[in-house]
Amino acid sequence: MTGMRFTWNILLFGLALTCAVVAGKDGDGEEDKVSRTPTQCEVCRIFAHEMDSKMKETFKKKTLDVSSKPFTPDTRKIDYSRSELRLIEVLDSVCDKVADYHVHSKEGMQRYAKQESETIDTLNALRNRGVKVDIGMPWELVEKQPNKEIMALKRRCEALAEEYEDDLSAWYFQQQEQPLLDYFCRKNILKGEDQSCLDQPWEPFGLPYSDGTGVGKTKEESARPRPKDKKKDEL
Repeated sequence: MTGMRFTWNILLFGLALTCAVVAGKDGDGEEDKVSRTPTQCEVCRIFAHEMDSKMKETFKKKTLDVSSKPFTPDTRKIDYSRSELRLIEVLDSVCDKVADYHVHSKEGMQRYAKQESETIDTLNALRNRGVKVDIGMPWELVEKQPNKEIMALKRRCEALAEEYEDDLSAWYFQQQEQPLLDYFCRKNILKGEDQSCLDQPWEPFGLPYSDGTGVGKTKEESARPRPKDKKKDEL
C-alpha cells in the first residue's frame, strides 16, 4: 500500500512538472503565471556580473607584440590587460554563460541562478536510485527544454553589449577603478529608473535546496547520486 502511494506521488509530481514545462514552452495561457519578462535592472546586474567574471578569466600578466616585425630591436609591446584585444574578447563572449541560468521560484534577484531546479534535481535523484519516473515525455526533452525567460535574458544581455559598446569602452580604458555595476548600471543604463535589484542579496550560483544541498549544482552534478536518505529508501 505504501509503495502504491509512493508511485502515485511520483506520477502526480511528474504531471506537475510536465505542466510547468509545457507552460514554459507555450507563448500564452499558463505561461503568464510562471514566466515574465526580465527587468532592465535584472538584465544589467547579470550583465555586470558576467562581464566581471570574464574580466577575471582574461586577466593575464603578459604583453602583446604588436610590431610588424616580431623579434626585432624595434619590437613594440602593449599590456594585454589594458589592450583593446582583451575588451573585444570579453564583449564577444560576455553573454555566453547567461544560458546557464535557471528560473527559480524565489524573490528578487534570486529568481535567476546557475543552479538546477530542485524539482529536476529531485527527479534525477529518484532516477539514479532506480525509481521509474514517468512524466509523460522523454527525459531528454525536459533537460533540454529552452526557457523563454532565460532566452529573453540572453538576447537583452547581447543587446547591452552591442548598443552600449562606447560606454563599456570608456569604463574599460578610463574608469576601471569604479565597480562596473555602479558605473554602467547605476550611473548610466538605469539612471532615473528603478535600481532596486542592484541592492538585493544575490547568489548567482544559487541557494541551498530544502535539504541543505544543491548550491551551484550544474546538470552534470545534479545527475550524480545523492547520499542515501533512509526515510525515502524505506518507501
